[in-house]
Amino acid sequence: MEIKRETTVMVLTTDGKEIHKGDYVVFNASGRCHAGHFAGISKKGALIFDSVISGTDVTFHVMPKCIETIYKAEIKLSAESEEKNEI
Repeated sequence: MEIKRETTVMVLTTDGKEIHKGDYVVFNASGRCHAGHFAGISKKGALIFDSVISGTDVTFHVMPKCIETIYKAEIKLSAESEEKNEI
């Protein structure tokens, strides 16, 4: 005989969609609006996010109880450089 216990942990958006590793999200927490790349759940239960700006090594953790609303997002960044004309 075998007893098998499985626990499934799912992170859901405010509108009920499942968030997977690699998804971009926007959320409100502690009176601020944040954007991040979902990276998983820490050992202490915090949600882990990476920066949406490529080339930066920014990771931040947010406890689920602090998140007021969260939604999946499609984030496209564009940067324009200003060229200075030399005379």
